[in-house]
Amino acid sequence: MKTKFPFFIICFALLLACSKDDGNTEQANNETTLDIIHNNKIIFDAGFLISKATATIKNDSYQNSFDFAIDHTTHIFNGTLTKIPYGKYKLEVKFYEKDKVQFYTNADIILKEPEKTIDDLVFKETEGNEETPIITEQFLSVNKNKNLTITLGPDKDENGNPVTYTVTPQENFTHTSEHIIVYNNSTIGKYVLNVTAKEKDNTETKSTITISVKEPVFLEAPDDILFVGNSLTHPFGSRWDGDIKGAVKYHLKKIYDELNLKNNFTEAIRGGASLKRHYGIGNPPNPDTPGDSYEIDAIKKQHAVTVLQPKSDEPYYQLGDYNKYGKLFFDLIRSENSIPILYHPWSLKNEQDKTYNTNLAEAKKMCDKHGVQMLNLGAVVHQIYLDDTTLDKKLYNRLYADNDVTHLSMEGMYMVALSFAKFFTGVNATDITYRTEQADEEYANMLKKTVDKVITNRFQQ
Repeated sequence: MKTKFPFFIICFALLLACSKDDGNTEQANNETTLDIIHNNKIIFDAGFLISKATATIKNDSYQNSFDFAIDHTTHIFNGTLTKIPYGKYKLEVKFYEKDKVQFYTNADIILKEPEKTIDDLVFKETEGNEETPIITEQFLSVNKNKNLTITLGPDKDENGNPVTYTVTPQENFTHTSEHIIVYNNSTIGKYVLNVTAKEKDNTETKSTITISVKEPVFLEAPDDILFVGNSLTHPFGSRWDGDIKGAVKYHLKKIYDELNLKNNFTEAIRGGASLKRHYGIGNPPNPDTPGDSYEIDAIKKQHAVTVLQPKSDEPYYQLGDYNKYGKLFFDLIRSENSIPILYHPWSLKNEQDKTYNTNLAEAKKMCDKHGVQMLNLGAVVHQIYLDDTTLDKKLYNRLYADNDVTHLSMEGMYMVALSFAKFFTGVNATDITYRTEQADEEYANMLKKTVDKVITNRFQQ
C-alpha cells in the first residue's frame, strides 16, 4: 500500500532542506562581535594612574588590537571589536601607567556565536623589576597603494642615547628617519617585517610588524545622496569658511575623491528646522499649502538615498511630532524610490548627560518600527565625551564651535563626514588620509578611532 503525502508537507520538507543549506552558507561567513566589560576597582585602588588599556586577539590566521574606554570614576573599562571570524583565540589585555604595563591577563577564548561578552577577566600585576622591551609586536592594516607611516620604536633609549633599527625584508618601504618608515604595497596579502633595535651598549631587541594589505571596502557605495537637514548638516557663518567647509557634503566629497568614488551630493537645508518644519508646517514657503516645501520638492527629484536630519534633542522635547513627521517623511521618500536614512545628531553641549539616552532610544525605536537605517552621530560625540579624561573636557569641547552649544566646529563636521564615509563605503576611518586643516594629526586620529569604534553598521541598498 502506497502512502500519499499531502502537498503542503512536501513543500515544508523542501523549505527545511533549503534553510539548512542557507545555514551552512552563512556558517562559512560567520563573524563575532566581542565586548569586554569589566570592573577592576582593585587596579585603581593599587594606586596606579592607568593611562590606557589595550587588547590583542589572535590565532594562527587572524590578529587584531583595540583600545578600551576607561571610566576613572566608576572604575569600569570596556572595549568592542567587530567582525572577528569564528574560532579559538588567545586574548591578551594590558593596563598601562604611562608607557609601562602594570597589569595584564592572557586568556584562551572560543568565538562561535554572533556576540560574545567577557566580564570576568582576572588580572595579574607585573613584577616591579620587569623591564618593558624597547620594541614590541605590532599588527597593522592598510589599503593597497596607500602610505602607512610606521614608528618602529623610540628614537632614543631611556638614557637619551640614540637607537638604530634594521628592518627586513628591505622592500615596500622607505625611511623618513632612523625610527620611522613609510610602507606602501600594491599587492593584497599579509606581510611581516622583522625589526631589530640596537642600543648604545649593543643590546639588540627583536620584534615583528605584521601588515595586512587589503582592498578598500566600498562596494555599492551610494553617490546620489540628498541631505535634508538644518545647520547641523550645513552650518552657516564665517566660522565655517564662507558657509562651505562646515558642510557634511564638503568633507564627504573629499573622502569620496580619495577613494575614487563618484559623488553627487545635494542639500535641502532649512535653518533651525525640526522634522515638522522640514515638512512645511509652521514656517512653510507657501502658508496656504502646508507640506509644500523645498525639502519635499528636492525629495521628489528621486535621489538614490535621502538623509533626513532632525533637530538636536528633538526626540526628547518634541517626541510626538518627531514620530509623526518621521513617518510622513519615510513614507514620502520611499514613494519616490529613494532609500531613507535617519541622521541622528548630537545632543546640545550642555545637555549631553540629560538628553542623550532618551534621544538615542527614541530614534532607534522609530527606525526599528519603520525599518529605516540610522547613522548615529550622537553616539560618536557621546563616546568622545565619555573617553575624554582631559581637564575641562577639552577634546570633547573642541568638537563644538567657539561659544556655541549647538553647532560643531570644522573639526566636528569633519568627524561627521568620517562617520558618513564609514557608513556608506565600509572603509575604516583610520584608513582615510584626508584631514581638514583645522585638525592636527593627533586629534584627527582620535576622531577616526572613535568613529571606527562606534559606527559599526553598514549602508544597505
